Amino acid sequence: MGDIRIDFRRRNQGTAWVDGQAVREIAPIYFGVDRTEINPVAPPVFLPELAGKWVVARSRRDGLPDEHPGAAVIEIGERVSEELPRLPAAPPDTPLSRHRNSIIDDPDEMFPANSEIVCTTFVDETIEPFCLLNFPADPLTTFRIDFDSITDARVTVLESAGQDDDSIQYQLFKLNHD
Repeated sequence: MGDIRIDFRRRNQGTAWVDGQAVREIAPIYFGVDRTEINPVAPPVFLPELAGKWVVARSRRDGLPDEHPGAAVIEIGERVSEELPRLPAAPPDTPLSRHRNSIIDDPDEMFPANSEIVCTTFVDETIEPFCLLNFPADPLTTFRIDFDSITDARVTVLESAGQDDDSIQYQLFKLNHD
């Protein structure tokens, strides 16, 4: 048997010490939500609760993790879900439902006006939901959200204006999460 000591200075920063060895810095590993919970009877179960205040850090996609040329606090509103019309013999990739969370407060204009996070599920529940940050202006710019990057504490949004070199990454971290 040995001794292990773990101290946390902040929610995302700590140190660990094992049997008299040197103290090591530790940090959490973020991961996505399990998609197996998709339930066609109650579709929103698959998507974590996004409503609340979030810190957003913006960087070039190829930038170092600590290079964030922009940061802000936004608020995401409650989810609104809708069932989409479909034919009885709809193909498996037919959209089944759409779930929207509007960005209701963005004082630093981190995202375009009237932006919302939209996730669409499909008739075939094994097809991964399609998520994006949607807004009415500028159809040439897209804000993609990989479904695996959505958790109740962190969301990654990638903005692309045509070329991968120009893409911008937004890391959203929920305030007062736990």
